[in-house]
Amino acid sequence: MLINQFGEDVCFTYPSDRKKSQMVFRTNIQCAEVVETLRSNDPVKLCAEKLRIECESFDFSLDNSYCDASDIALSLQQYEQNRPDSWNVFFDTLLTHRKMKSDHAKRKCDNIFQTVFNLVHNGKKKTPMHISIAQTIHDICRSKQLILTKV
Repeated sequence: MLINQFGEDVCFTYPSDRKKSQMVFRTNIQCAEVVETLRSNDPVKLCAEKLRIECESFDFSLDNSYCDASDIALSLQQYEQNRPDSWNVFFDTLLTHRKMKSDHAKRKCDNIFQTVFNLVHNGKKKTPMHISIAQTIHDICRSKQLILTKV
C-alpha cells in the first residue's frame, strides 16, 4: 500500500531486535534533514513527557472510597495488574546494570511511581502509599493533629 502511494521512494528498515518497531521512510529525504530532526528531539524530554502522560491517565481508584485496608489492597492489586508499560521499561532500563529484580527493588520502584504520580496530580489524587503512611502515623500515636490534610 505504501509503495502504491509513494512509489519506489519508500525504504523499510528491519531491526535485528524483534521487539523494536520497523521503520518506514522516504529515500528522497536528505541526510542533513534526518540528522537535524534527530538533533532537535531531546530524548530525556520525550521520555519524561511519555511518563507524565501515563501518570495522568492512571487511576488508583481511591478518590471515592473509604481508603480502608481492603480498598488499599484492591488498589495495589489493580496497580500490579495494570502497571504502566512505559514505567516498567523505564525502571528495567534504569536498574539493568544492578540486576535488581528483587521484590525489595520492585517495591521501591512502585513507591517512586506513586510519589511521581502524587507530584503530577499536585497531591489531589490519593495513592496507597500516602494513605498508608497517614494511617500508620495515626495508629502509632493516635493523634490526628500530626496528619496534615488539604481541605
